[in-house]
Amino acid sequence: MLRQSRRSDHSRTKSPQGLREANSTDSTDNDNRGKYTYPRRREGFWNNPMNAVAIFAGSFAFAASLTMGVMNARADGAATSVWSRMLLGRPHMPEDTGNQLLGPGSLLLNSKSSQETVPLLIMGLPRSGSESIHNYFTCNKIKSSHYCCDTEKSLAGQPARSQFPCRKDQVTCGSCVLKNMKSERPPFQGCGDYYVWSQFDVETTEPYSWFLPQHKTLPLIHEAYPNAAFILNTRKDAGTWADSVLHWNSVTQRLFKSFNLEVLESSDETDPTTTPSKKVTYRSLMKDAQESLDRANEVENLKKKRKLLMTVYDRHMKKIRKWAEDYGHPLMEINVDDPQTGNDLAEAFKMSQGCWKFDADALDNDWKNFTFPF
Repeated sequence: MLRQSRRSDHSRTKSPQGLREANSTDSTDNDNRGKYTYPRRREGFWNNPMNAVAIFAGSFAFAASLTMGVMNARADGAATSVWSRMLLGRPHMPEDTGNQLLGPGSLLLNSKSSQETVPLLIMGLPRSGSESIHNYFTCNKIKSSHYCCDTEKSLAGQPARSQFPCRKDQVTCGSCVLKNMKSERPPFQGCGDYYVWSQFDVETTEPYSWFLPQHKTLPLIHEAYPNAAFILNTRKDAGTWADSVLHWNSVTQRLFKSFNLEVLESSDETDPTTTPSKKVTYRSLMKDAQESLDRANEVENLKKKRKLLMTVYDRHMKKIRKWAEDYGHPLMEINVDDPQTGNDLAEAFKMSQGCWKFDADALDNDWKNFTFPF
């Protein structure tokens, strides 16, 4: 049974001032997980010119720097379960739909009012099990993309860096989304015929930079797909996610750059580089490699980086929950580490439980088995 949440009328729309406040004010998370919740219909959102101004402001901010401030949210102190879910928005869905969220004839895949596909967007941060979610839907015969996309036509001028490790006839989904947003087109236009978008972030050509639309461009996603449904995939806690990130220096550096975090320098005063004035020998290379390992293992810096990454993780979780609630996007939250997740997905989506597979050890220790695919 779907429950109608009770919310004040002033929460149905947001003025530009309210949007700015939501991005700048510290508050806690409205954790209503573990049950289905549908906020009341927000009548006249697009009829209010001030809301159009808010969307324009978000678009302008993106065009200027592709960044938005970190948004925090409220919490009512509710207990957090290991696996939890909440569905927010879509108040027009009839109660007799039950838990039929996806699949043939599902309202999330086929909007009867617009006759257009309603996308299901995976909104977790990188290294949060998005590939397992992609494999789950693919196994259940639902068209899903993960990092690589079959575009309607080749995107001319895409650098090779944006295509690796995709096939020659593919591009990264994130590069397609980024190009569309820069051209003021719907994010997924021409990026492939998919129902589920499992990973649509991408490394950009700027060194150590990362385009993360699931965090940075929520106003543009909402403007193009106001009925899109979200899955927020989480790890069992922020520390687990941070540790997984820290295993990869390139991933750590890109996240620090993307979220404007200070990249902490080592207190080691020795020169770790091999400059042209130095003679390059095997011994010097091994010495440089050891110094790099020493810096990586420097305990205090590692603790500080881990703490900063945990803050990024927690703020992203709160931001997605808050956005979904305020703007009426159905949101389902899952913990990929929970062994019961397969059962919960099967119940929610009416699909095969056996299609869910997640190996936490393989994800968190993939750095030990890294090889180049050529």
